[in-house]
Amino acid sequence: MNIFHDKSSIFGEVEVLQLNNALLEFFKQASEIRQLLGKQAYLLDEYISSLLEAANQTVVVSPASAGFEIDPGQLNRICLSILHGDEKENEHPFYQQAKKFIVEHPLPFQELSTKFSIYCALLVNDFLNFSIERYQKKLEDDYSLAIDICDFHELFQNICSLLGGEELMEQLNLLFRERFLIATAMQIYLQGMTNHLMYALTTRDRETQKYVFQILLDGGCLFVHRCNILTSSGL
Repeated sequence: MNIFHDKSSIFGEVEVLQLNNALLEFFKQASEIRQLLGKQAYLLDEYISSLLEAANQTVVVSPASAGFEIDPGQLNRICLSILHGDEKENEHPFYQQAKKFIVEHPLPFQELSTKFSIYCALLVNDFLNFSIERYQKKLEDDYSLAIDICDFHELFQNICSLLGGEELMEQLNLLFRERFLIATAMQIYLQGMTNHLMYALTTRDRETQKYVFQILLDGGCLFVHRCNILTSSGL
């Protein structure tokens, strides 16, 4: 069966009723916990406030912008700088690794845009290893600006102690995630980087009229054996 048999299988579906139910269940669960806490219900209010602030803080600077524009832009500039033979980006931590790969694996194409797209496609996973670590650090820093993680965990434990267990709070957390964290910041970021990869793969070489993904397929399993670039393409 083709899992992409209709448009919604690519751009997704919105289950508004499910989202509404999740929101109602979240408030229902929160109300139940507040009643059980009695005069100390303010602890739950503080906990929910921290959750909302922390979740919202991660999108102050859009992860989509980081994934679609900022970090791919860095990879683009590095590859172009190397291909042009200048060292404008030589202070970037990924520059030397990219340069070593490009120098050791020259391409036979005349079009600069083709070489650029192929190198971007082949280097994107290595760049992800570098960029994800930096982006994760940024998310953690943003998270720390929103809440004190030690105080947050202590608050959770205090509430659970008053409730006689963690079950009610764990359910509240699951409902919060279902309604308020539909896509995490890291998922959005990775999709942005993946779209950059798809853009590179669908670049067409003017000389051969082949897409980059075709060139890569002609060269064998290049994402596994990158050193064999185009050896079997006959180009």
